[in-house]
Amino acid sequence: MDIQKTFGENLRRSRIKSGLSQSKLSIKTGSSLVYINRIEKGEENVSLKNIWKISNVLNVPISVLFSSFQNIQYKAVIFDLHYTILRLSPSRGCDR
Repeated sequence: MDIQKTFGENLRRSRIKSGLSQSKLSIKTGSSLVYINRIEKGEENVSLKNIWKISNVLNVPISVLFSSFQNIQYKAVIFDLHYTILRLSPSRGCDR
């Protein structure tokens, strides 16, 4: 399974668990409904900033959105993404 599909499936699961529709998630993240739909289908590359917004809106750790990857290479990518996104904070000029 590729990383986009896994991210999309985990996003969908987390969104539903949070009780949000795609429409409400799109509003809360400032994204279009089409964009959220394409992410969930694994058809869209998601920027670090949007990954950060999505994880905050859903109140889930970023690692949950990438959780099915067992390969060490992917774990390293997830660690790097997590570290990079943690540096994106309102105090560093990143808006929510």
